[in-house]
Amino acid sequence: MAGITTIKAVKRKIQVLQQQAGDAEERAERLPRELVEEELDRAQERLATALQKLEEAEKAADESDRGMKVIEN
Repeated sequence: MAGITTIKAVKRKIQVLQQQAGDAEERAERLPRELVEEELDRAQERLATALQKLEEAEKAADESDRGMKVIEN
């Protein structure tokens, strides 16, 4: 009887380990995609910042142009 209990315990432990291995494989498969998504998010933030700075530079250039035209006239 003790031998059967031990076999059942070993089988249960194997099932638990197989489940843990499956979970680890799923996490490993998701990790590269998550890293790419995070990198994309950072790139989008940098792009938004660059676009904002470009817009500010365009406004400053327009104001400078207007100022130069006023001085020329």
